[in-house]
Amino acid sequence: MSVHVKSIKAIAGLLPAIKTPDYKVPFGEKIVWTFSAGVVLVLGSQMPLFGVQNVGASDAGFALRSVFAGNRGSLFDLGVAPLLASGLLLQTLAASKHIALDWDRREDRALFSAAQKLTAILLAVGLSVFSVFIGVYGAVSGITAILLVAQLVVGQILVILIDEAMQQGYGFGSGYGLFIASHLAENMFWSVFSLASFKTGKGTEYEGSIIALVQLVLTRRDKFRALKEAFYRKNLPNLSTAIVQTAVLGAVSYLNGIRMEVPLQHSKMRGAQTHKFPVKLLYSSNYPLLIVSVALGLYSYVSHALFNRFPENMVVRIFGVWKAYDNIAQQFPHGGLAYYLSPPRTLFSCLRDPIQFAIFSTLFIWSATKLSELWTEAAGTNAKDVSKTLESQSLVLPGRREGSIYKELKKLVPELNLAGAAVLAGVALIGDLIGPHGTGTGCAVLITFLYQFFEIIIRENMERPAGDQLF
Repeated sequence: MSVHVKSIKAIAGLLPAIKTPDYKVPFGEKIVWTFSAGVVLVLGSQMPLFGVQNVGASDAGFALRSVFAGNRGSLFDLGVAPLLASGLLLQTLAASKHIALDWDRREDRALFSAAQKLTAILLAVGLSVFSVFIGVYGAVSGITAILLVAQLVVGQILVILIDEAMQQGYGFGSGYGLFIASHLAENMFWSVFSLASFKTGKGTEYEGSIIALVQLVLTRRDKFRALKEAFYRKNLPNLSTAIVQTAVLGAVSYLNGIRMEVPLQHSKMRGAQTHKFPVKLLYSSNYPLLIVSVALGLYSYVSHALFNRFPENMVVRIFGVWKAYDNIAQQFPHGGLAYYLSPPRTLFSCLRDPIQFAIFSTLFIWSATKLSELWTEAAGTNAKDVSKTLESQSLVLPGRREGSIYKELKKLVPELNLAGAAVLAGVALIGDLIGPHGTGTGCAVLITFLYQFFEIIIRENMERPAGDQLF
């Protein structure tokens, strides 16, 4: 059974929207819009919510922040989770034919975008109401609770509109990609070079791991212990995490460059030059990884929030039991379904409970590969759709008949797509095991988004008219 996208037509006109530009936005203007959007997103992540009470030391949204941005207790606390969840959910439903639409019709595409926007707003309202009344922001009630919900929803609508403006052509790429990339890059930079200082049981230490290394080596008598602390300290960023982040960034950068090239030639031009069509190993980019992370992150958020409010409830404990480890205030899954739907805390946790590691890693990688298949259908990048587009341009394989492109891509695309999704999920999982929670996934998502932005900017710059001034 499927629902036609036109069923939302009556509501679409009531939703907040960004007008499509009636002119081709100049390259320099796009730079200004993109930079301005990034500034707004960063500032919103630092703007505290009015009415937040004592929220406790453990962050229920800890699993979400490593990938979906947003700072705790800020206007953009929920990050881009509702926006991404709605988009990925509806794209998956469309790919599985549960939503009927004609991608070639402009009206259907516009209504589908409106459906994504409506779903994102409804998810934002639901998550905001749940978070406020379950106690994520402390014991609040009455007008304070309503104000908190209103602030969170307004913040999400602002994120949705920024994303829409970017995708309408005012900027480069997507708003959610910009938000995630800027947030992750900011966090990684400050974790290494931050000059903020904190008092610990051993004295004052700097937050940035490189700055702390210099401080500890210069001020401690025992240089070996100073190095050990710089690499393995638990309450503040350490050098081990920085090394893992660098390794994951390098590995994903290398994987992003792996591709197979299909030679193509114009069928109606004798002696035409041969062109090469690239098929990347990471064919679906980071989208399968994002979908899995959205599902697991939202489950973790709900389970953690419920456990903090009703720790003795039997049903809540089935969904997940949470516990703090190693004198760190942040809680991690200790039992229930959340335990098997979360990565092990450390590499040594895999040895202590190999069954949990086997269950999670199998589910994580298998889900990414299956979702990569669905994503190519939803995005119109499967072998059939791509070959149809190429053949409409009168392109063929050299020395082959028309229709040969589909046969070639049918063999190549599914294999690379599945392999790429599995390898990327595996690299992200290894990074999460070696470094702190979300290290591998966050780095994998960051580098793929950065590559997308650079590719878009380079392509736009190449297409810029010769007389077009940058500003």
